[in-house]
Amino acid sequence: MLEKISSPFENLIGMEIIEKSQGKSIISIRKKDELTNFLGIIHGGVLASICDTAAVQALMTLAPEGPYLTAELAIKYK
Repeated sequence: MLEKISSPFENLIGMEIIEKSQGKSIISIRKKDELTNFLGIIHGGVLASICDTAAVQALMTLAPEGPYLTAELAIKYK
């Protein structure tokens, strides 16, 4: 299942939902040069945005009434 997300930011990046079920969502993007860092890999900010969006999409299956706001997001890159 490919589902577009109705948000300007997510659409700018090209996020699509490829799987969504109770408490779970999997987000996909296509690699574009505009989303990479100087090493040619996906920028960490893009990865953090995908994590944030996936979490909210999963939460929406559990609490559809919202509202949704990420108060804190911590990612450790290695």
